[in-house]
Amino acid sequence: MSIIITYFSMLVFFVIAEIFVLTNIMQPLFKKHIGFLMNEETNFSIAAIFYLIYVAGVFWFATRAGIKSESILITILSGAFLGLLAFGTYEITNYVILKDWNINLVIVDTLWGIIITSLMALVGYKVYNLIS
Repeated sequence: MSIIITYFSMLVFFVIAEIFVLTNIMQPLFKKHIGFLMNEETNFSIAAIFYLIYVAGVFWFATRAGIKSESILITILSGAFLGLLAFGTYEITNYVILKDWNINLVIVDTLWGIIITSLMALVGYKVYNLIS
């Protein structure tokens, strides 16, 4: 039961943070640089699938590592590395293959991935330890 509560706490945190950052920072940045590539409507069902899977991955690879080692530092570093891998892979791939992809998108979104993933892992670590 504590894993389920931890997972949903991480999911809620992630969704709220993403709504704020996507609306106020990322969407304007993406519109400025690649607005002509963006869909008019966001496909929320596909986004939901990503969020559900990504949070599970963060729990498995980062939060769980921190819980097993009983270390906040391991939690944060594991989350940061996973965020770098996930967001960095997406951004660098786009930068390499899409002619209008801007280096600012790579930098800002990759940093966001590092920050949000490490914070999400930390939320999971704290919640799990609080309820266990």
